[in-house]
Formats: sequence, C-alpha cells, structure tokens
Amino acid sequence: MLWEWYQNGLAEAYLIFRDEVFSSKKIDFEADPKVEFECLKEDLDKFEEFLEEYKDRPLANIKVRKEQDGEFFYDIKRIFPRSGKQSIGKDKDVWEVVNFCIKNKKASCFICGRQGTRTNTVLFYPFERKVLNYFPSFNEPQRLSLCPLHQRVLFYSFGNIYYARSDDRVIIFFPSGVDYERIAEFSTFLKELAFERISAPEENHSANIRLPKGVSAYFPFEFLLPLLLEVFDLMERKQKDPVEILSEIRIELVSYLKGGLDIFDHYESISRIDELFRAFVCLKKKTKGLFSFIPFYNGLTVGFRERGKKLVDKNKIREDWAKVLLVKHRVDFISLNKAVMENIKIYKDEYRFIPWYQPIITGLLEGLGMKNDKELFEKINALGWHLVADEARKTGGLGENQLKSFLWDIFRTRTSEDFISALVELQLKLGTNLDLREVMENKGRWREVKAILLNGMANALYGKVTKENSQ
Repeated sequence: MLWEWYQNGLAEAYLIFRDEVFSSKKIDFEADPKVEFECLKEDLDKFEEFLEEYKDRPLANIKVRKEQDGEFFYDIKRIFPRSGKQSIGKDKDVWEVVNFCIKNKKASCFICGRQGTRTNTVLFYPFERKVLNYFPSFNEPQRLSLCPLHQRVLFYSFGNIYYARSDDRVIIFFPSGVDYERIAEFSTFLKELAFERISAPEENHSANIRLPKGVSAYFPFEFLLPLLLEVFDLMERKQKDPVEILSEIRIELVSYLKGGLDIFDHYESISRIDELFRAFVCLKKKTKGLFSFIPFYNGLTVGFRERGKKLVDKNKIREDWAKVLLVKHRVDFISLNKAVMENIKIYKDEYRFIPWYQPIITGLLEGLGMKNDKELFEKINALGWHLVADEARKTGGLGENQLKSFLWDIFRTRTSEDFISALVELQLKLGTNLDLREVMENKGRWREVKAILLNGMANALYGKVTKENSQ
C-alpha cells in the first residue's frame, strides 16, 4: 500500500506541474510534460522546492468549511484512523506539523533507500506506526521511515484521495498503478466529480466527491460502482477512450467503522477497471446509461421507501452484489433475488419489481464476455416470466395468489432435489409441460438457476409491463 500511496502522490504532483507550471511556460508545442516533470524529479532540490510551493493544492482536498462561519479546518480526523496522541488543531498547518527535517541520519528511506530519515510523531496514515493493522498487504509493523523528499510526495497523495463519511462509516479510495501519468489522466475525471468546496453541516457526515443524484450509499463497493459509471459517462461525453486510459489502473478501496480501534474492515485493490468499463459500453447500448441504472440500483436496496431505516440495513444486499461485480466481474444472481424477496416480504402486493432489470443484466453479462451465463439467464428468466404470465392469461387458470404462493414454495427449497421437485409439482398444478432441460443441465448451479427463475416469476407478478422489462 505504501508504493500505491507514493505513486498517487506523484500523480497529484504531476497534475499540478502540468496545469500550473508546464502550461504557463512558453515551451515548444512538441514538448512532453512528462519528460519535463521527470527532469524536475531528478533535481532533488528543485523538486522539493516545487512541492513546497504548491503544498496548498493537495491540502485543499482535505479541508472542510463549516456552514455557520465559513471557517476551514482539516478533515484528517474525520477520514483516517487515529491514535489518542494525534493532535492537529484547526489552526495548525498540517504540512508543518508533519516535521520533514532529518532526525536519524543513518536510517534508510523505505522508498528510495537513501540515508537520513524522519520518524513521524503525528500518528495518521500514511505516517502511522503498525500499518499492518490497517493494510494487511503492507508488511511493515514499525513506523514508516522516510526521507524528507518522499514524505512530501506521500503527503501530496492527500490531493488525490476521495472519501465519504456517513454515520459511523468512512470510505476512502484512490487510483493506483505503475504509471503516474495514467493515474493522473484518470484522476482528472474523478476531480470533475469532486466538490469544489467541501461542506460539513453535520458532525458525522462529510465527503469530497459526489454520488450521482438519487443514490445514497453506506458501504464501500456500493459507493464506488455508481461513481465509476458516472466517470464512464464523462469520458464518453469528452470522446475519450476509457479502455486505453484505464489500462493497468487499479483502485485502492478502504473503509472502516469509527470508534473502538478504528481498524479498516474492508480493503480491496480493484484491478481490471478497463474490462469493467467495456461492460459499461455494452450497458449503455442496451439502456439509457445512468438514467436507467440509478432506479435499477435503488431497487437492490431493502425497504427503499422506508423512512428512518438505516442505510446499513437497507444497503447490505446491494453491497454484496456490487462487490461481486467490481472484484470478480460477475453478476451475483443470488443477491439480486434476495433483494427482490426481502422487498416482497415488506411491501407485499404494493411491491414493484426492479426497473430495467432484464436489459441491465443482459448488458452486463454481454459486456463482461459471459456468453454462457447470458444464455442461461435469458432462458431461465424467460421460463420464469412465461410460467406466470402465460398462466395469468388462461381462462380458468391459477389465480394470482396461488402463483405468489408457488413463488414462496420454490424460494423455500433448500436442496437441488427439493427445487426440481417443486418445479415438477408446479408443472402438474398448471397442467402443462415445462421445458426443464436448462434447469437439469445446470443442476450444479441450482441456486443461481433458482434465483434467476424466481426473479423472472416475480417480474411477471410484480413488474410494471414496459418495453424494457418485457420478455
């Protein structure tokens, strides 16, 4: 994690250099800002002077303005786990509090290996002891030992982190990779979603990046997914190739609960972002992009219309679904069905099925290159839909209440044998022959098959018949 933080700091420094220094100079139009920045980096004294001169830029990203008096203070205490010894007053300059002078002339810098380091006394990440407690991937249990220059570079990463605090949970993410120029290019789009002025009207709520309108998130993965979709929309509008920009880019996503030990309970280095954006391309072709995705996404929360219900309770199933998509690049059919059945339990006959369900799922599966899963979904989903819709059209067929009862009977099955027996029984009650070949061929995935079938049935029972949801 130390290297990722360092590369992110370099990316922030490069962005400032490109925008503030390189663009203002009368340089040959063929000159490359990265080449010029590399020259600056090689001159250590000049590079330190540059970092000192523009230190207010990264610091602005972690300042919060109180609504009452317009006063600014640093938001580090709200973002990072801290020890009892941490003390950064609102009247103090964080840059100066983190002392950059050399304390141990013989110790070596963790990053460059040069002798002459400062062991920090301000205890917040990345200047914190026992980093192992926060990030298992970083195998260094002692305080960080860094030379003054690389302390400054690490500090610049504060300018390119994105965070939100809601109730008792803090979410932090930032881009990483081997090439700071690629990180910087991706970051230009993230910065367009950042708040120009960060406000904290409530003690327990603050953020420096906005979610798409209509989305409220509590957990880290469900927070990140709609943001990435909005970044994709920005790139498309500016006619930028997201796959080229995001090659080799990762996102470091961390989260923790405030109080107690303040230890990160979620950490994931999310890779293959470019592949995910390929899926977004396909999703956009089949739907209206964010306009379609937001109502679909809100349909994955439980009790979405319940006022006073905490986000931690509403959003857990959606978090599970978003995590599978972001980390494994798969569609979690079981979580989709859990969200549907839980909401039917709450709203009963007033429940309305997830909007844009069928085109969004097929779009994601196609975009992720999951041809077999797409075929399985389309066949089983259609089977569930027609099982209910065709019976409802029959004269003298089973009533709606009986069909809803069958929905729950199938849901309660606990083994593949019970599941198939329930379908055979339903077939007898309907007096028809169901094509169960796809079910039998995928007996090893019966839980997913059951989830897809149930959602197809629920869509026919509780869905609004629209062009996007029709089979």
